Formats: sequence, structure tokens, C-alpha cells
Amino acid sequence: MGYLLADGKINFSPENKVFVGELALDGRLRPIKGALSFAIACRVKGFAELILPKENAIEAGLIKEVKVIGAENLKEVIDYLQAKKEILPRKTDIKDFLSIPNYPVDLGYI
Repeated sequence: MGYLLADGKINFSPENKVFVGELALDGRLRPIKGALSFAIACRVKGFAELILPKENAIEAGLIKEVKVIGAENLKEVIDYLQAKKEILPRKTDIKDFLSIPNYPVDLGYI
């Protein structure tokens, strides 16, 4: 994002935003480890917004003081930053995050 902004390819205000994720060669954002730690660090350092891969938004959304935006690819991030696409912030309830799915078959009986 820094390169695109510095080169004038895109225009947005980077203030109070943190970007994390692995960018694949095809433009997809690959999930990362430690999304919750990044969200906590954003809160501690006073950053307002965390933009990361969609798969990590559930975890990072536990931190209510940070606006967590999950995106699938680089184009989606750019469209969001230029107000061409709306992405709703992710807020995760701790009960939903810690809930254990109920499976009809227990593999322990096999």
C-alpha cells in the first residue's frame, strides 16, 4: 500500500490505518497468524483502523476499539480506501468466537 500511495497510483489518507496480510501474486490476501495481537497493538498505539485478510477479521474483531476491515484481495482494499466499495467493520462477540461447533457424529466412536 505504501508503494502504491508513494507512486501516486492510489490516493487515500493512510493516517491511523494499519495494513497486515500476505499478498499473493494473483492479488488475493492470504491469512496471517497473530491477527488478535495486531488488533491489540493497534489499540495500544492508538491506531483507529486495521485492514487485513477477511479470514482474520473474526479474530481481530474481538477488539472493539479498533475498526477491523476484512478484505479478500488488493483490489477490494483499494476500492474501499477510495470509497468505491463499502466494507462493514467486523465486530466479534467473544461467545461466538469461543463457541464449539456441535457435530452430529463423534469420530471418537469409530
